[in-house]
Amino acid sequence: MNRTPGNQKGAAIVTLLVLAVIAYAIFVGLQYVPLHLESSAVESILTTIQESEKTARSMSAAEVKKKINGLLNINLMDDMADSFKVSKYRGDLIVEVSYDRELNLLYQKKQMPYRKKVTL
Repeated sequence: MNRTPGNQKGAAIVTLLVLAVIAYAIFVGLQYVPLHLESSAVESILTTIQESEKTARSMSAAEVKKKINGLLNINLMDDMADSFKVSKYRGDLIVEVSYDRELNLLYQKKQMPYRKKVTL
C-alpha cells in the first residue's frame, strides 16, 4: 500500500520534538520571568534610594532602612526585608542586597544568586 503525505494520520516525531522543545521553553520562561521582574524591582528600589540620598544628603542608616522597607511594602515584597543590609563605612552609607532564588530546569535545579552593593 502506497502512502502519500495526504494520507498520514497523527503527528510525526519531528513535530512532537518541536512541541516538546516549545513546552520546555515555556516551562523555563514561566519560572525565569518572575525572577527577572523581582531583580528589576530591586534595582528600582536601589535607584530610588540613591536618588533620595542625592536630594536629602542627611539620611541616617535607620532612615534608609525605613525607606527601603516602605518601597518593599509598595512592591509587595515585604519578605525580602532581611535581604537588605544598611551599614555605615567611613562616613558613607552602604546598602547591600543579597538573595538566592532557584530555577528548576527539570534535569537540575540551578541557583540564581543576586548580589548588589550601592554606596550612598
